Amino acid sequence: MTDRQIARFINKSVRRYTVRFPLGVARKLSNKRSFWAFGVGAMKTGTHSVQRMLKSYRSRHEPESRMLLTSVLAQRKGLLSEKQVNRILRLRNINLHLEIESSHHLGPFVPSLVQLFPESKFVFTTRECISWMDSLLNFTLEKDLSKKELQAAFGRGVRFDIGLSYSPHDGPLESLGFRPLRSYFRYWTEHNRTIISSVPAERLLTIKMRNLPKSADHLARFLGIDVSTISVTDSHRFKTKTKHHFLNSLDRQYVLDVAQEECELVHSSLFPGISIENDLNAILDS
Repeated sequence: MTDRQIARFINKSVRRYTVRFPLGVARKLSNKRSFWAFGVGAMKTGTHSVQRMLKSYRSRHEPESRMLLTSVLAQRKGLLSEKQVNRILRLRNINLHLEIESSHHLGPFVPSLVQLFPESKFVFTTRECISWMDSLLNFTLEKDLSKKELQAAFGRGVRFDIGLSYSPHDGPLESLGFRPLRSYFRYWTEHNRTIISSVPAERLLTIKMRNLPKSADHLARFLGIDVSTISVTDSHRFKTKTKHHFLNSLDRQYVLDVAQEECELVHSSLFPGISIENDLNAILDS
């Protein structure tokens, strides 16, 4: 998108929010929240499952994602100030009036959400960096990049196209249109580090993705709701269907070196006792 296209899209979205503002206020007054939370895990960590577990409440997965992605791009280009971003987030929140919005697109905005909405809580799903990378590759390779997938392709560009050059070891990735390996691991680290450093401990529930099926009690206590209202059967409905084993096409030592360089500090804090090397061996040897 050009700078002009970005500005036009954001202005149009803000006008739409403003027109809908009275309806949003009425909805807020007539429909009190049972709780207020944001699901803020990285992509492929279970944000969709979290939304489905709480489907009996006003919940949505990745609503108005194009607006969030375009705002990230606008901020990166210096086209949106912090004050303008905060106004968008306030208007958007009033219009949606959800009990939980679960979306990895929220990641860059978490510091603002924490400050703007002090009554809200955050459900943070996590996944080991190699397991996450393997799942992301499988998920992307399943996608048919037809017209209906253009927004997903745009989103991947916003997240991972950060100006890094390909190394000689990135050949298999480059040949299929992926970004350099380092871009993905840097996203994993920056997204997770943003959550960890921004959300006060008392407002944060961290759930390892593999533990989602047995997290209902923790989730209910954290949100202050009856555990019977949580759908445990929806805790992992969105598994990637096919294992492509694409990581096996990359040099093993290269994958390990890049993952350790980019992710080690955050990975060790989230997954003490699970080394990146062990995670890599488990994925490649499975």
